Amino acid sequence: YINKTIKAGGIGEPVTCLVSRNITREIGAKINFNGGYFNIAAFDTQIEALQQALFNGTRFDTSPYDLSSRGFEFDTRYQFTPSWGINATATYADVSYETDLSPHADGLRPLNTPEWSGSANLRYDAPISDDLDITAEAGIDYSSELYWSLRNQNTCTGSAPSNTIPCTDAYTKVNARIMLKNASQGWDLALVGRNLTDEKTIAYARASTFINGVVNASLAPPRTVALQFS
Repeated sequence: YINKTIKAGGIGEPVTCLVSRNITREIGAKINFNGGYFNIAAFDTQIEALQQALFNGTRFDTSPYDLSSRGFEFDTRYQFTPSWGINATATYADVSYETDLSPHADGLRPLNTPEWSGSANLRYDAPISDDLDITAEAGIDYSSELYWSLRNQNTCTGSAPSNTIPCTDAYTKVNARIMLKNASQGWDLALVGRNLTDEKTIAYARASTFINGVVNASLAPPRTVALQFS
């Protein structure tokens, strides 16, 4: 499978017109079997003149970048009993800037692009009476390290020095949900927990505007537990 897209745009002042090209080559397989399926694909994406706005502390750098992304992904689901099932997804992506338009970025990993990411979920469904069904599920979300700056060659430090923007460390978050459902009366009640191990992760970080040595960062949501009724 080959997909090619072209987008025209402009950057800078005065405006410079550029054409961004995206070519993706993909090969894979879809396998169905009794109780589930397994899909896998390898991909190779080349982007020419990608237009981004990367904040460098004083202004947004809108230099065009060439970028490549190569890797594979899979997703699978298996219902091993009438009540118990599992599903999982995973992606490996080797992403880097490959450009002569902005040489300082050559070979660096773009922002917010983990090398590995994935999730897995175990689910239980069963009736507990003539009117009530129960659903219980527990799962994990995983991401490898994330960069938020091209400065210092993607260098990461936990507590950053004045010229380094911190990265998001690799993390695994645990989630769970249990639900009671009454289909005949049309209601359900669910207890939902997200990030139950209360992992502290950076959701975004950048250099502070006009203040040397200061970094602005925001945290992803902490442990949350909610009761839902509909």
